[in-house]
Amino acid sequence: MSQNICDNKKISVTYKDFKLTKIQLSMKLSLFFFFFIVFTSYAQNVSSSILDHNNISANINNPNSFFDGSNNDGLPGYEIPKGSGRHTIYSAHLSVGAEDINGATYVSSSIYEQTEWTSGWFFGPIANASAYSSTQYYNLYHNSIWEISTNEITEHVQNYEQPNYVIPEAILEWPGNGNASLGIAHDLAPYVDVNNDGYYTPLEGDYPEIRGDKAVYVIINDQSTNPDDNALGIEVHLMFYQYHIGNYLSNTTFLNTRVFNRSSRDYFNFKESILMDGDIGFYFDDYLGCNSRKNLAYFYNGDMIDESDGGTLGYGENPPCQGLMSLSHDMSSFVVYVSQVPSWDSISGFSNEDTDEDLWNHMNGNNYDGIPFSSGCSPLDSSESGITSLYHFDGNPYTNQGISEIECGSPSGDRRGIFTISENSFPKNTSICADFAFIYDRSGGFLENVNNVINIAGAMRNLYESNFSFPCELTNFNQLPENQNLSFEVYPNPNNGLFNVQFDSDALKKIQIKDSKGRLIDRIETHLNTQVLELNVQSGIYFIEVSSENRIGIKRIIIE
Repeated sequence: MSQNICDNKKISVTYKDFKLTKIQLSMKLSLFFFFFIVFTSYAQNVSSSILDHNNISANINNPNSFFDGSNNDGLPGYEIPKGSGRHTIYSAHLSVGAEDINGATYVSSSIYEQTEWTSGWFFGPIANASAYSSTQYYNLYHNSIWEISTNEITEHVQNYEQPNYVIPEAILEWPGNGNASLGIAHDLAPYVDVNNDGYYTPLEGDYPEIRGDKAVYVIINDQSTNPDDNALGIEVHLMFYQYHIGNYLSNTTFLNTRVFNRSSRDYFNFKESILMDGDIGFYFDDYLGCNSRKNLAYFYNGDMIDESDGGTLGYGENPPCQGLMSLSHDMSSFVVYVSQVPSWDSISGFSNEDTDEDLWNHMNGNNYDGIPFSSGCSPLDSSESGITSLYHFDGNPYTNQGISEIECGSPSGDRRGIFTISENSFPKNTSICADFAFIYDRSGGFLENVNNVINIAGAMRNLYESNFSFPCELTNFNQLPENQNLSFEVYPNPNNGLFNVQFDSDALKKIQIKDSKGRLIDRIETHLNTQVLELNVQSGIYFIEVSSENRIGIKRIIIE
């Protein structure tokens, strides 16, 4: 069983339970004092960070609780527009599952931090069993959440050699390398190794490698503190990041996940799922749907006005649509999250008696009992249409194409869905990289906003497949074991944009040139020992990233 926070006493009451009725002021006050008393010890074991570099204020808790209120206070934590007091997501949680060569199932998850699953998540990276209780491990990873901006990185790159420069704490404490004496992997969070020595040394100019204008990095594992036999033995790295550009990217939060198989087992039928509890303002009048062709799931209001109720601020007229899409993988399924009561009304309820087997069924697109969902208006009733579906309400309510909740006349309510991607195999000592985007629109009517989110998903896909830089496109984010350093030389440096890149091998090399914010400038492939490059760019600091034969190397150049 996963470690329980409050003296191993299962907590069966959450803020979401109270959402089934209108919350009056007296109840809210009682609830506040309830959580204050019950979660005092719990809050001490939770760290959080707010990512608010664009129009969104996203609270990120650790371990494995996206967008809940600060320190899991039972309130929603994905506010848009920031400062408005209105939210589109109550929470989201990561689940990972797979089978071994004999077909045995392993699941690591936690659905709402107040509930208890057979296996759960813990702070920090995988280590030796004795290390987790050590003071050294605790001091390094008791929060296991890091926040940094490109402004801090740029200032560091430009000034680290200056005598009076003080390196920001965010750069000094970046978890680039693990402690081998504790059994932690050498390479942890990604960084640019300026001197190419294989160690994160910010005093020598090394710096975190992030995406976006600001990022929050989280490391969790499923092994610390009495794991059971059902845990996979994995380490998960999560990078949440945002851009502030002025278009739809300013209403987007990106998520990169890297799952490392640190176990001794090879896995198959790997599933990575995000359970998303979408609350569009007032939580009890929502719908959900998906567009499998765009690898998109979304939540929207049940009518054109989102009222304020139960202490929750609504959006009023023309409420928004909130989406979640996969950029790196096809969506293998998106299904409503249901508990042990097989009826449509149970979508608004949940039970902390659910098991890993129940969740594994959902991750494979089935009901909790293993029976496939229906493709009709009542997906929990597999006999309704005789046709099963992995994608619930895979239609467009704006154009009336396909099946949607609004076309079916479903009663609106509190919606939760499980979004899953898959890999056929997950060998030991490898990692799997995945990219997601939480996208949003409120530029038209409530159904028009759904259509706009579908269109944004298409634009986001084109952006991802173009030369826009995302983590899974980078060599050091791939599915191979730890990369060895690649040696090469760049001269002259500084230069005016014309320079040579020299190698010691005629093997195929992939070269990428990026600016100081990680944006891709150019890319080429070559077998030459010396490649001449010419860049027509503004003066400044740029980086040459070269990969070849499972090796990678990065160097800084200055263009005057």
